[in-house]
Amino acid sequence: MSAGAPRSPRWKRWIRRILAFAVLAPVVILLLGNLLLATPWLRGWAGRKISARTGVEAAVGRIRVTPWGGVTVRDLVLQQPTALGTAIREPLLEVRQIRLMPRWEGLLKGKVGISEIRIDGPRAVVAVEMLASLASGATAPPVPAAPPAVAAFSPVPAAGEVKPAPIEEQPGAVPTVPTAKPPGRSPVEWPAATWIVITDAGLQLRSTGLSGIVAEVSGLEARIPVAGEPAASTLNLARVDLLGGSVASGISLPLAWHAPEWRVGPCDLKLAGLQIKFAAVAGRLPGTPFAIEVTVPPQPFDASPFFQQLKPGADQVEARAQAIGLLKFPSSWQGLSQAAAVRPVLSAGGEVRRFDEGRAVVSLQGGQLQCPDIRLTSDRLSLLGNGRFGADGQGSAVLRVVLPPDDARELSRRFAMPGVPVGPVFQPLETPERVFLDLRWISYSGGQRVELGEGGPVVPPGELGRLVAPAAAN
Repeated sequence: MSAGAPRSPRWKRWIRRILAFAVLAPVVILLLGNLLLATPWLRGWAGRKISARTGVEAAVGRIRVTPWGGVTVRDLVLQQPTALGTAIREPLLEVRQIRLMPRWEGLLKGKVGISEIRIDGPRAVVAVEMLASLASGATAPPVPAAPPAVAAFSPVPAAGEVKPAPIEEQPGAVPTVPTAKPPGRSPVEWPAATWIVITDAGLQLRSTGLSGIVAEVSGLEARIPVAGEPAASTLNLARVDLLGGSVASGISLPLAWHAPEWRVGPCDLKLAGLQIKFAAVAGRLPGTPFAIEVTVPPQPFDASPFFQQLKPGADQVEARAQAIGLLKFPSSWQGLSQAAAVRPVLSAGGEVRRFDEGRAVVSLQGGQLQCPDIRLTSDRLSLLGNGRFGADGQGSAVLRVVLPPDDARELSRRFAMPGVPVGPVFQPLETPERVFLDLRWISYSGGQRVELGEGGPVVPPGELGRLVAPAAAN
């Protein structure tokens, strides 16, 4: 008879092996899975999947999965569309890290939800021309309602009584947004909120035609509820630049979620020295409907600290803009805006120009941006224009410059170009001692040009800006 220790029953040994396998198998699978995710082949496969969804070349730096940290994607890069690759060198989108945090409490019910999606360091560089192509390429069902009409301007008052035309309040453009936190749980139990957290984000809007940055937002931080119970948060912007000059900083927008919609504002902002009222609403529905309203109450205006060369200002300005549509379908966007100014002032080429009145009307519908009327008028110089810009990137505009003959001769000297024998073509008006010059801008496939009067020379827009006001932009 053996004196060794008695052996455990076979069924106990099987239980120990099963338990050891149950403990070690997930660890081994997790390690092997992360090793596989780190291979160039799988990262390339993920990039191709993203490319197929977005239509642009994509690359993924690293992917990692852990029970405690969720799914992490590092160094995601989307390149510019092929048509813009040579004009804009920076990628369309760069994201330092994306992390999906799971919610494990529903595991016993067979459901694993997402509690938070964290996006760190996203930076986008978007071309105006790409937005135009999106508007032309997307089709959408008709928008249920158009934005409320904005009242037309009244005739210009007589001298000495110049006042901005009132912009009437339009009820119901964007419903009033409560600033307080939405009410708590209803009798129907809400699931816990799901959040998208964005940190250190930036956005640049560029134009290949202008060869520069049109607008830029930096230092965007947001915690956005996207599902589940009602919640409130804020969206913060560290800085907003327009045409190279900083026009606002330290912006904080209140954000509220109550399924199925988000509401921003109403709130008061300060942009380029202007007090602005802002409100917006968007629904989490197919197509994502939205509505926006921006109002500039009557007030004095001095933006010279923000635009050192143009130095725009006015005794009083007033404006209102409204828009509605489906975010996923730019062709559905509709909007209308108008602005009025009393005694506006501009500086161009070192010369200060004072006007009696200014006004503008701009509309957007069916992918067409139209400006039926924009004008700055005075006894000595008047600028009268209109134009349109289509979703296909093509457009046209005319700016009529009305001035005395002696000023016209000075402008001709400024427009003089080496090797171009013909100068701007001015035409006489019926009004005594006044001539006019029509600057015709045309955008078409392959370029943009400006004609200096009927039958006059044709120059690129950048060359015209250099001749008229070498330092007009910041």
